[in-house]
Amino acid sequence: MKVRNISKKFISYNFFKKKVNHVLSDISFDILDADILGLIGPNGAGKTTLFKIILNLIDPSGGKIDVDNRSTKYLAYVNTNSRSFFWRLSARDNLIFHGKLLDLSLDEISASIKNLSDKFDVSNILDTPFMKLSSGQMQIMIIIRALLKKPDYLIFDEATSSMDVEKSTKVLNIIKKFIKKNNIPTIWCSHDLEEIEFMCNKFSILKNGKLKILTKNDFKNFKKSISI
Repeated sequence: MKVRNISKKFISYNFFKKKVNHVLSDISFDILDADILGLIGPNGAGKTTLFKIILNLIDPSGGKIDVDNRSTKYLAYVNTNSRSFFWRLSARDNLIFHGKLLDLSLDEISASIKNLSDKFDVSNILDTPFMKLSSGQMQIMIIIRALLKKPDYLIFDEATSSMDVEKSTKVLNIIKKFIKKNNIPTIWCSHDLEEIEFMCNKFSILKNGKLKILTKNDFKNFKKSISI
């Protein structure tokens, strides 16, 4: 994936006055096979807007995203929105429903659910109504949903924020192995700098709408300055 000169501005009107809000400015970076690009930045920096542009949910004001044969590619997005599930249905039924949206056969869906639920150690809660799961269990189901079909690209946005340390450590190890095994280019966004350092081989910071690529030493120095 090649992201080139992406900019985004939103225009609003207040009492006939035009207001232009520049959210992103000249964003460029590449993600290669098995790259995990860590993305950090304060709230309101434009991270979610950037993800929506990459996912084709909104159009940029300028620039372009270059993905070979995009119409055939599966870009999976993991966030913390548990409201995107049907709460009265079981976790399994939710996953089956989503698998069908991905054009998977019932046999493929069943095999994928079994494989992933075993990996993440949640087989025993698959038939529990989604509304009765803990926030951490819900988050694991969000991750499993994204991985039902092998993604061509992955975007994680605060993927472990509702998990305790023991659970998040286990989940991070599983995901990292999955990404490396399948050579999936990934963007990993988190406020947890330890998590970013563990997961990622490339680093960046988005601030005031501008993206800066960081070397590993730059990232370590930034992390040290935050911890002082």
